[in-house]
Amino acid sequence: MDNALDDFKKTADFNLPPAQLADRLRDYLSDYWKDSPNKTFCFHLCGYYQGQPFFTRRFNPLPPSRLIEEAHHMVEPYTVCIDGADNESIAQALVGIRAPRFAKIPPVQTLNHLVDIVSIVIDNVDCCGGDIQTQIILPDRVVDFKATRNSVLARTLQA
Repeated sequence: MDNALDDFKKTADFNLPPAQLADRLRDYLSDYWKDSPNKTFCFHLCGYYQGQPFFTRRFNPLPPSRLIEEAHHMVEPYTVCIDGADNESIAQALVGIRAPRFAKIPPVQTLNHLVDIVSIVIDNVDCCGGDIQTQIILPDRVVDFKATRNSVLARTLQA
């Protein structure tokens, strides 16, 4: 997955409007989920376009009919609070995160100001729930984390 996202980031035009960028990512990743249990996946594309945050959701192919109603009644967005002090604080801030289907992640707050979420957030929709992977740019480091239905694994890299 990481290699697929890295390859996409190298070739994508991130100045495109969110909907066009999401369509390109959907097409790019379609082979990745070809063996998923119900042959479908959902992804969330988060970022900033012309200074405004956006949250875009795409399915490939269209979601099963039983999921369409869920998609239109999404859970409340998560609030991820990170104080940026140290790795332990970051890990503690992520302890309560869960990734139910169709959840979306808002801009992260650190020291009471918003920081950009600069990667693509993927939610694999299958019979066992979803995984979310994202990267957060903080002033002094890059935080990668993966959230599953039951846990969050945080990894901190030097910016």
